[in-house]
Amino acid sequence: MQLERARLQADEKKIQAEIKALVRQNRIPEARLLSKNLIQVRNAQTKLFGASTQLSAIQNQTSVMQSQAKVVGAMHNASQMLSSATNAANPERMMKMAQAYEMESGKAQMAQEMTDDALDSILGGDEVDKEGEDVLNSVLEEIGMEIGGRMSAAPVAQPAPQQRVQVPQGGALSEEDALLQRLAALDGPR
Repeated sequence: MQLERARLQADEKKIQAEIKALVRQNRIPEARLLSKNLIQVRNAQTKLFGASTQLSAIQNQTSVMQSQAKVVGAMHNASQMLSSATNAANPERMMKMAQAYEMESGKAQMAQEMTDDALDSILGGDEVDKEGEDVLNSVLEEIGMEIGGRMSAAPVAQPAPQQRVQVPQGGALSEEDALLQRLAALDGPR
């Protein structure tokens, strides 16, 4: 098509040059005949251009149709894969499995509670808890005494001279009272 278009353009230029030459030579009837020929060449060019445009449009449509065919094929494959996945999953079977799991889980939980209750009744659960608390309290008391013993060996700051530790009339302070008075002396007057 490109070659045909180039040939027609060359013919048009050639005819135009011949028409000019004939008009210069004052050969008007021949020039009229060539001008009609020029119009035919131009019409052929227009038709060729239209045909070329239509051919390009057809090529584009063909390309679009091929792309659409590929998309349709891909969609078909995807739908087949989804269908096979749905068949493989079998929602009804999955639902039954979930219900069975829930029932078995409930049974296991009830069995665990019954076992815990039985063990508590055999081992005396409340008594064990009370004894455990007693053991913990005795350990905490021992630690408290150890810390108290270490505290008595720790250096103690002497009270300021203007403050005196008040001794009860009985004569001696208990260790706890002495500690409280020392703390009060450290805090200062309020």
